[in-house]
Formats: sequence, C-alpha cells, structure tokens
Amino acid sequence: MIKTERLRVLNSRETKSGDYVLYWMQAAQRAEANPALQHAVRLANEQRRPCLAFFGLTERFPEANARHLAFMLEGLRETQLALADRGVRLVVRRIQPDRGAVELGRAASLVVTDRGYLRVQKSWREKAAAALACPLIQVETEIVVPVETASPKEEYSAATFRPKIRKILASSLAVPADRKPLRDSLGWKGDSLDLENIEDVLAGLKIDRSVGPSPFYRGGTEEAKRRFRLFLRDRLDHFADLRNNPVIPYEQDEVTRVIQDDVNEKIYTEVAGWTIAGLREWILSNETSSEQIKRVSRGLTSEVIAGVAKLMTNMDLVYGASKIRIQAHCNTTIGLPGTLAARCQPNHPTDDVEGVTAAVYEALSYGVGDAVIGLNPVDDTVDNIKKILYRFQEIKEKFEIPTQICTLAHVTTQMEAIRQGAPSDCIFQSISGSQKGNEAFAISADLIAEAYDLADKQGTGVGPNYMYFETGQGAELSSDAHFGADQVTLEARTYGFGKRYKPFMVNTVVGFIGPEYLYDSRQVIRAGLEDHFMGKLTGISMGCDVCYTNHAKADQNSNDNLAVLLAAAGINYIMGIPMGDDAMLSYQTTSYHDAPAIRQAMDMRPLPEFEKWMEQMGLWQDGQLTDKAGDASIFLQR
Repeated sequence: MIKTERLRVLNSRETKSGDYVLYWMQAAQRAEANPALQHAVRLANEQRRPCLAFFGLTERFPEANARHLAFMLEGLRETQLALADRGVRLVVRRIQPDRGAVELGRAASLVVTDRGYLRVQKSWREKAAAALACPLIQVETEIVVPVETASPKEEYSAATFRPKIRKILASSLAVPADRKPLRDSLGWKGDSLDLENIEDVLAGLKIDRSVGPSPFYRGGTEEAKRRFRLFLRDRLDHFADLRNNPVIPYEQDEVTRVIQDDVNEKIYTEVAGWTIAGLREWILSNETSSEQIKRVSRGLTSEVIAGVAKLMTNMDLVYGASKIRIQAHCNTTIGLPGTLAARCQPNHPTDDVEGVTAAVYEALSYGVGDAVIGLNPVDDTVDNIKKILYRFQEIKEKFEIPTQICTLAHVTTQMEAIRQGAPSDCIFQSISGSQKGNEAFAISADLIAEAYDLADKQGTGVGPNYMYFETGQGAELSSDAHFGADQVTLEARTYGFGKRYKPFMVNTVVGFIGPEYLYDSRQVIRAGLEDHFMGKLTGISMGCDVCYTNHAKADQNSNDNLAVLLAAAGINYIMGIPMGDDAMLSYQTTSYHDAPAIRQAMDMRPLPEFEKWMEQMGLWQDGQLTDKAGDASIFLQR
C-alpha cells in the first residue's frame, strides 16, 4: 500500500461509477517501481474495475527536440508492452496531456497521476483537476523521500537537511510489490498511436529536428538496467580497475600509452584501492589541501579524473577546482592566486597586419594580452606566420610588454617559421583524447615532443613551459575518433596527453563545436566547469574560451554566467576578442571588456609583471583601470 504522505488529492470531486480507473502517466514513464501505477491498480481492484493508462504526447514541451522524443518514445513502447503483460492498456495520444486526461476522465471513476515539478507539468495537473468531474489523485513517484515529509521548511544547508532524510530513508525505500489488476483493460476500444514504428510517429510531429535521434543511446527500462549492470560490473570501480581497463586499449592507442606511462607508480600504489566516490569526498574535504590534491593527481589516470568529474555537481566543480592552483612560466608566470589573465585574440578576416595590430593595441589598452598575444591565422603558410610573428615581436619590444606571443597555425607551420628565424615564445596545437583524433589533426606524440624541443632550443620564450594546447568536448565524436567513449572521458584523456609536454597554457574551446555536442547554454556551462576541473586535477595550467556558436541555444548572458563561475573556480585565463565577436571564426566569446570587469568585480589582478607594465603605461592604478583604458591611440603616440 502506498504511504499517505505520497498522496495528494488535487480536487474535491466525488468518485463516479465509471468504466475504469484512469492512470494518467506523464512523468513516471515506466511499468516498474511506479507508486502512481500501483495506487491506480489497487483502487481499480477495490472497485472491481479495469485500470486504463494514458500518456499525452505533446509537441510543445519546452526545448524538446527529435532526440528527446525518440528516446522517450522508445521507452514508452517498452512500457506499453510491459503494461499489456499485466493487463493494463497504455493509450498514447498526440494531445496536450491535461486535455487528454480530461477526455478519457469522462468515463473514469477517478484519475490517478504522477507528480511533475516543472512549471508546465504543474500547470497540466492544475488544469485537469479543475476540469475533471471525478477525483484527481497525485502520487509522488519521482523521489525517494517526499520533500514535504523530509522537512516542512526551507533548509539553509545540506548539513541540516541530510540528517532529516536519513531518519526516514529506509522506510521510504520500501516499495510495495507490483500487482496485477483483477480486470484487464486490453479490450478497451479507443484510438492510440502505434508505437511499433517510432520513425513514423516522429515524422508526423512538428518538432525541432536540429538534433536527431542518438546513435548511441536507446530509451527504456531494460536498456537502463543493462547499462546499470555494466556500470556495476565495469565502472563502479577502484582506481586499479579503471587503470587496467582504459576506454581505448594500451596496445591500440598512443594517447593511452602516454597517459599510462606517465603515471607516478609510487603514488598510484597508495591510492589504487580508492573509489571514485571516495576521491570526490576527499577532494572536497576541508582537511585536503591543494598540495595534497596535486600530489595525488600524479597517480591518477584520465578515466579516474573523468569519473570524479561526472559525480560532481556544478558547485562541486567550482569549489574543487578553486582548491587547485597550477602555475606555469614562459616569459611570465600564469596561475598565481588572485590573478586572472586573458589571451589577446586579434583575429582578422584576411590576416591584414595593420588590422591585427590595431586589435592588439585595443586589447592592451584594456589590460588584455598578459596570457599571450595569439592569432588564429586565415593563411596557414610559413611566410604569413613569420610576418605576423615579426609584428607581434616588434610590438612587444617597442613597448617592453612582459607577455608571450604565438600564432595558432598548425604546429608544423610554426616549427618551420621558427627554424627560419621567426620569433615565437609558445608553440600552439589542437590535441585530442585518442590517437585517431590526433591523426585527424595530423600530429603525433613524437611531433609534439619535437615541437617542445624546438621551442626550448630555438624559440624566444624563457620557459620551461612553451606549449599552448586547445581542446573541446565533442572533437573526437565529430571526427569519428571516440571508440564508443563519452566526450567527458575523451576530454580528460586530452589533458592527460597534453600534460606530458608541460604546457604553459591549455584551454577548452567549450562551446565552439556547437549544439551538435553541447545542445544549449546549460550543457555549455556544465562542460566548461567539467573541463576546467579536469584540467587542473590533471595538473595543467587551465583556461577556457568561454564561447558559443550562433546556432546554439545560448547568449551573451549565459556566456557571462560561465565566465564568472570559472573565475570563482580559479581559472588561469580567458579570451579577449573585439566586442566578443570573432570576425574570422564567426563565433561569440568574451570581449576585451570582460576580463577587466571580472578582475574588478572579484578583486583579481592581471599577471604581476603585466600589472606593473600597465601601471607604467597609465592604464591601471589601485587595482582598477584608469581613464586611459580603452584608448588604443596611446600606442600611436610613441
């Protein structure tokens, strides 16, 4: 019997002498462990009536697309068959759910439904309760301990809320056994969508098709059970289990070999018996210091680092990352506490040197460029890269700017330019979490090692950190180099690969690939926090290109949200681009104004050497920009 604290009558109607008890299934789309279904069957048996189930398929659910609906319909098809085995027909109609419930409720003695928490779900139940001529009983189905039962007031912290839950957790976990109705509803005559061919159902819906059905994931209880069994067998592991079973075998993948070979064996033996959940608790503990985390990180593989990131909330990711400070030095030191650096990204549609120079001057006038002055070139040729680098060096020397310069050409183009005498403090390259992904970038571990050696011997940076890497969740999926692994794990592996080369800078270009892999601003924000945390736990100097593409469900406000969260998490640097709108790459990112605004709002500063230079130039005083800031003409007067 369902406990009374899970039940709520939503209207004050009298039970009718109807043809059936209607179970309006909307949130709890399952045949097992479903208290609302169990309650409906019990009431039907008491009344000696059949139990009929109904689901309303709406095209207007907020932000739903073809991927969501295909996944849901796969689960509903399985649920429909499972209910039929118990003598309950599930009617699926293309109709606004509350209207469908009211229509079928006209012949019902009463209606039982599950509980929804979203505004639209609450609205459906309120409308149905008002329109039905019979009782509408809501059953809490989606959480173990009903919130109102746990605490009658708003709790101010988990520390006060958890003890209250623990007291009643055991009794709340008890679920009555599923029962069959005494009378079946399989012979009920009425129309319902045919779920045998989901493609046909989807084809008839007016929905967002920008994201199609997932090629990797299927809906349904049995598929969920299968994945859970695999998780228990393969993924709920100690570190040793994950190390012994990397997502791509050691023998087949160079990235795996780099990660595994670079593990500190002494530290690994100390933590090999830890669990992923235990690592999370240890990182978040007040007793665990930054130095302790950095030491243990040397004994972790990328699969372990991805695993702990997946267990963390967004707040966990912010707090955990804030405990880890990773510093690196090329010409200046990045990653010092209380600092926020910014890359000057003076991209130009034609690589016009004068246009690029104007963009650099404007960036410098706002205090942007202390991380690096680095251009994404349109023309990836040695002569063009040399031309850009010579101009950057001229600017740096003329104004005695303590910073780094580079271009974001292919690593081999930069290497040849350096061999021909071009000045470059850093060497850039995009990298991947699999050997196949790196091959798509036309690179290998040996090539990156060669680039590092060249930068050390012929580059203009002081070092010992010269490399600049860019990454981003979804890169391996877009190049079919994922081997069935998820994009979070592959991103962690990218950092594990890059760590070998002691990078000065690494940043995820978090929203650049677009909604194909990060659908909306919530996913972009989550990925940015995951990437930053994983990079720092790996032990690399981590930044983020806080960005989105023009066809993504994101905007400048969501971009600002992520930038502020990352600053709170202690990120080393972000980007600076004129007006936050890249005229060459056609995407939206952080502007020249954003890093200075965050610095002043959060009491942060540029890198120390650069801050002194800004003070000498009259651009910075007493921890904030002066009236001269933003006036690029000061560089034309010298």
